[in-house]
This record gives sequence, C-alpha cells and structure tokens, in this order.
Amino acid sequence: MPTKPISDFKVMYEYAKEAAQGNYYGFHDYAYFARFTHDIITVLYFSLFYKMMDNPLFIVKFCNVICQTAAVYAMYLTVREILNEERALISAFILAFFPPFIMYTSQTMSENMAVPLYIFSVYFFIAAIKGRKNNAYFILSGAFLSFANMFRMVGAVFVIAYIMYNIIYIGLKGGIKNSILLIIGFAVPFYLVSQSLLNANITETHLWNPKEPSITSILKGTNIEHHGMYNEEDANIPIKLNHDPQKIKEVSKEIIIKRLTTTPKPKLIFHYIKKIAMQWGMGDFRAFVWTTDEVFGKNIFKNIIHEVSIFTQIIYITILIRIFSALKNNDYMEIKEMNFFYILFGGFVLLFLITEFQERYAFIISWIFVIFTTRTSNLNRRKHASIYKVLNGRNIKHGYNNNIL
Repeated sequence: MPTKPISDFKVMYEYAKEAAQGNYYGFHDYAYFARFTHDIITVLYFSLFYKMMDNPLFIVKFCNVICQTAAVYAMYLTVREILNEERALISAFILAFFPPFIMYTSQTMSENMAVPLYIFSVYFFIAAIKGRKNNAYFILSGAFLSFANMFRMVGAVFVIAYIMYNIIYIGLKGGIKNSILLIIGFAVPFYLVSQSLLNANITETHLWNPKEPSITSILKGTNIEHHGMYNEEDANIPIKLNHDPQKIKEVSKEIIIKRLTTTPKPKLIFHYIKKIAMQWGMGDFRAFVWTTDEVFGKNIFKNIIHEVSIFTQIIYITILIRIFSALKNNDYMEIKEMNFFYILFGGFVLLFLITEFQERYAFIISWIFVIFTTRTSNLNRRKHASIYKVLNGRNIKHGYNNNIL
C-alpha cells in the first residue's frame, strides 16, 4: 500500500536519516526522543536502512511484512505447544488475515517489529513451563521479551504476567527460580544496549528513564473532557515547568488526585467504562482510518470507509463471540497454560485503563484474541473425530483436542 508515514511515525522515520549520519541531537537535551526514549531503538533501526539508500520506505515496509509473517509463525509454534498441530495451523491462518495485522504493516510503527518478538517470547515461556525444554528457554523468553520491549515498551506487563503465572501454577520455589532466569534474560540485553548508547554519547539517559516522566501519560488518561486522549492542556505542562522532572511529577500527581476525588462518581465510572469500550471495541484498532490518510487516491478509500469498518467489525465480533462461547462451555478449563493469557490480557486492560488512550495501543496485544478463539472441547472432540479422519486420512488418537473451529 503506497502510504506515507504520518504523525509520530513521520517524525521517527524522518529523523532516522539524521541519526544515520551520526547526528544525535534529537536524543539530547529536551528534544522529542530524549523526552520519549521508548522510540529511540526504532529510530536507530530505521537509520540502518538510510545507510543503504536516501528513501528506504519500501524496504522498511517490506521488512514489516517479514516481521508480521514471523508473527504468524510464532503464533503457530505457540498454539502447537499449548494444543496441537490442527489448532496451530488454524490460529496462524486467522492471524495472517486479521485486519490490523495487514493494515499496520503499511506504517513505520514500532509494533511491527515488537509483536513477533513478544509472541516468540511467549512461545519459549510456554515451552519451558510445560517441561519439554530446559531452563535455557526461560532465558530465551526473557531475551526475546527484552528486544521486543526496546521497540515497544510494554514488556513490564509481560514480566509481571510471567512471574504471577510461575508463582501461582508452578509453586513458590520453582516459580521464583524460573522468574529469576527470565528476568536475567530480560534485564541483561536491555541494560547492555542502553549502556552502550550512553557510552557512545548517542543518548543522555537510559532507555527506561525518559526526561518526561511517565506520569504524564496517566495524567492524560484522567482527562475526562478529552476522553483520556492526548490533549494540549496536559501535554503543555512539562513545557510550562521547563521540563523539571520533579515538578512535573508533583503537579501531575496533584491534578490526577483532584480529578479522581472531585469528579462525580457516576461521571468518573462512565469515563473509564467508555475508555474500555473505545480501547477494545474497534475491529481494526483504528488502523484503516489513519493508515490510509496519505494514500494515493485516498478519496476512494474514504468513500468506502464505512464498508471497510463494517467488514473488520464483523470479523472482530465473530472472534469475540467465539471467545465467549469457549468460556461459557469451559473449553479451556483443562488447559492450565491458557490461564497465562488471561493474566496477560488483564494486565493490558489495566494498563490502558490507567494511561493515555489511543485505539492503536491495543494492537500490540491484539494477537491474544486469536489464541482465545482456539477452542478445544472434550465434548466436541468425539463429534468431529470422523470429520478429521476424512480430512487427514488417518485415525484421530484418543486424547487429542481436535475439533473444528
């Protein structure tokens, strides 16, 4: 798709050309990327392509396609580890045609690189806890998580979910040991990369220590008048306070407390219910609306925007119906590993409930819905066993969870 980078992604892509020439002023003082250090690795990644040509947009998009193809394969491996070959193939097929995974490849988004790394991290974790692999898989899970986090810094949610699952389902002793291995795999690459950038004077702070405190995202998330979205009122506070981190934290905290304590309870509750609905209610996670904004012949796309929205919503609603159906029928009750995904999803619901709202933020974890649709019911297994005999040309072994999607 002949789209052009827009918004923050345009800034990231265009500044990468400067970074490719060794100009790192955008990472220093209170420039954009010094304030939001979570974008630095993506900028440096794009800068590698600028070393090859003056306008590497096509190559960047082509690599996006490769990354999302890797995500499909990672999904296949993960579901095969939890269930079986048939379920894995179906899950990979669904993900390959999941609308946001197609649409977002046209943009210079860090999520395109982060998503496959996050899913591979989950695969190594699941393989390790099932005892089929040695402890090195916990370290590998942490390492993939670390590199994913460098592109899209939501790795803390995964770390917490991994630790919680280990403690609850593996036990205190084994869970702590597994968690330590995973944290080592996560922390070491993250620290080494960040310290290397500091030593080379590319950055002035560690990647996990932006010059604009993260509390400003929570501040925007409490702004009821702007529906918890980005707004000039809250965004200008760091500028008014001369980017003083301590003052920003203090003022932001005061405003947050005031909003939460003085807003009428019904209005406050409605605000957060609305945030949940908007965050998780879009079938393409708002991909179509803005990824096609700068497309050649964009008027054609605008004329069919409602049709595309309806189509993506039908796919999304079908997925959600299957999830509720599976939960109602207790299809996952015998699969202990599925509980990890419930913990992980709950963590992201809480994260996006608290912080600034944008529909695309949920794209980083949208693949989890594909896993939730992968049903495996003992009740349905016998019903469809004969069908699989015909399709596969072989007998279905008793004990496998093979039912039609």
